[in-house]
Amino acid sequence: MTVLVIVALLGVLAGAAGIGLGLANERTARHAADREAWLANLTAADSYLRDGNGGMAKRWLDTIPEARREWEWHLLYAKADTSADV
Repeated sequence: MTVLVIVALLGVLAGAAGIGLGLANERTARHAADREAWLANLTAADSYLRDGNGGMAKRWLDTIPEARREWEWHLLYAKADTSADV
């Protein structure tokens, strides 16, 4: 009887560990997807800047959440800001 209880408990613990790993994998996948979107938006903005289209570059940069706006974003946004080029 004790062996069955131990086996049952091990099964419950293994299931809980699997759920925990599933959540960790989901977070990792979400983080990777967010990073890919961030990089794609920066790349699109850079591409438009190279074509001389600062307006479209700004549109792509504006899609990046404020929490993700680091030095790369600020550099590209400054290059896209043509309002000072009068």
